[in-house]
Amino acid sequence: MLVEPKTTVSGSYILVLELVKIPSSIVPDGISVECIGFDGVFSIAENLGSRDLQMYPAPDKKLFSNTQITYERLFSDPGSVSIIKIGIRPSVNIIDVNSNMYVYFPEYYAAGLGYRNLYCQVNSELPIQCDLISNRLVKIRSFPIEVEIGDLVTVSIYGVVTPSVPTEPRNVFIGLDNDEDMFTLTEQGDVVDIESIAFAPNLLSPSGFEVDDSEIRETGEYTITFTTDSIGYKVGRVFSIDFPDRFGPFLGGLDTPTIKVSKVGSATTVSYTPYKIGNML
Repeated sequence: MLVEPKTTVSGSYILVLELVKIPSSIVPDGISVECIGFDGVFSIAENLGSRDLQMYPAPDKKLFSNTQITYERLFSDPGSVSIIKIGIRPSVNIIDVNSNMYVYFPEYYAAGLGYRNLYCQVNSELPIQCDLISNRLVKIRSFPIEVEIGDLVTVSIYGVVTPSVPTEPRNVFIGLDNDEDMFTLTEQGDVVDIESIAFAPNLLSPSGFEVDDSEIRETGEYTITFTTDSIGYKVGRVFSIDFPDRFGPFLGGLDTPTIKVSKVGSATTVSYTPYKIGNML
């Protein structure tokens, strides 16, 4: 890693490298530090000869096993707003209102991850506080339930825009803790990200959009007319409506609306109670 100062510096300084994952090897490899002059050649200072600066490995008990963590994404088309679901089985401490969960996405995600507002749920029903606290780093806190050691809890994150994930996806870092010090986590681990879909989805071709009430804060009925792709609207397919970002706070404070689907020209109507998270139904 190369650190280049933007101005002339002198005196004593402390260089802090945040969110650097400590290796899990039993014997630390260590790191070497050297300060190079502006010519890129002259060595101004370095740590003692070839002596490495010690790095302490994370105890194995802090690392998630393959059976403790799951990761999936709904809507993997680049540019689409996704729902990311992370399943965790704690093995050190229970998860409760004092617990924090951290999710750190790879560098090919946008720094702000996508939508201005992220929305999170526990077990696909209970809202939970989640915030973007740094570039690509989400903090999930104030769990509304207690999760015993070995039990499964699923956290859904809505609002992350799917990037163009490379054919060899990087890892997503996930950590658990029970205090506010995110640099000493109780448990941590990596999961491989999911590759994005290479081809663009078929267009639904909306041909009409109507709202029966345009008064602010009043409950209205939205009617959308569209033409499906060649496969059609069938059992097992996912149909979603993603409203603009500013709709999230209003949808979150309302009862889940009912969706009615009917074929143009047909008197038959089918009603659904949709899954709701953030701005999406």
